[in-house]
Parts: sequence; structure tokens; C-alpha cells
Amino acid sequence: MHDGERLKDAEVAAEQFTPIFTSPNDPAREELVSRLEQAGFVAGYADELRSTRTGGDGGSIVLRLGSADGARALVDWVFRQGIKPCPGVCDVQIEAVEGADIPGARGIHRSRAKTTENGQGFDLELIAFADGPFLYGIAANGPPKTIDESQFVHGAERLYERVKGHPPA
Repeated sequence: MHDGERLKDAEVAAEQFTPIFTSPNDPAREELVSRLEQAGFVAGYADELRSTRTGGDGGSIVLRLGSADGARALVDWVFRQGIKPCPGVCDVQIEAVEGADIPGARGIHRSRAKTTENGQGFDLELIAFADGPFLYGIAANGPPKTIDESQFVHGAERLYERVKGHPPA
């Protein structure tokens, strides 16, 4: 299944970043709207894909911001939010993803090995990078052991090769 959505304002764009927050009521959600506006949010597009084979899903996002500095700062902020431990008792492993051959890229891997009282088992991979005033992000989410991190990183690198400098930064 494939759904795409134009993101016409900062509030709609912020909704696309749900996986980076550690709880549904994370106060950083409102801060993200403010940061998008401060970065000069112009427009964006989000695309969602679902896998009938693995039961997982994934997606990509591109945002046009007012400047290259604003895009880079937002990538860093998103990473800092996504790498935070969840509040209270947490059985989710959270770590930085290394190895993407993309200048300034930041990546996060979150996982829960099996279903617990806190929720179902899962693997979640996220990578974001900036190219000029554009922020790009990709994510893949699925049951434990269904996402190959090296293939995911390679996919992010292919995206970067396809978009870098187009349109000119």
C-alpha cells in the first residue's frame, strides 16, 4: 500500500515525526512545530509504504526549510529527540546508527526484542540528513529481526546519491 501526503504547514509536518518521540504526550512535539516554523518551513512531502510480506512499514519525508543551516539544525534536533531514553521503565534498546556514508546524516535504531507488558516487539530504523535547505528522512519499522540495518543504511545512501544537489541547494 502506498500513501503520499503534501505537508503544507509546520503542524502537519510535525505529525510525520511520531517515531522520534518517546511517549504520545512528549512535550517535544510542540517544540518541533516551533522549530519547524523558526527554520522557515516552506513545504514538504511524506510517503508511506507498507509491506504485506513482513508486516512492517516504512516511509520517507522531505521538507523544504528556509536555509541550509535550518535544515542541518533540525536534523540534529530530531536525532537528539530520537536517541533519548524513554521515560520511566523502558525495555526499548535505543542506539545511534553508524556507517551511513552521507555528510551530516544522523541515524537511530530502536528495538524491543519481544512482546512485553510495555508493547509488541519491533525494530525501527531512522536516518535523516540535510542537503541545502532540504531535510530528508527515511524510516523502516517491523517485527523483530525483519529489518536488515546494512540494507537500510544502503537505501539511505542511494536516496542521498539521487537527491544531493537536486534541486540545487
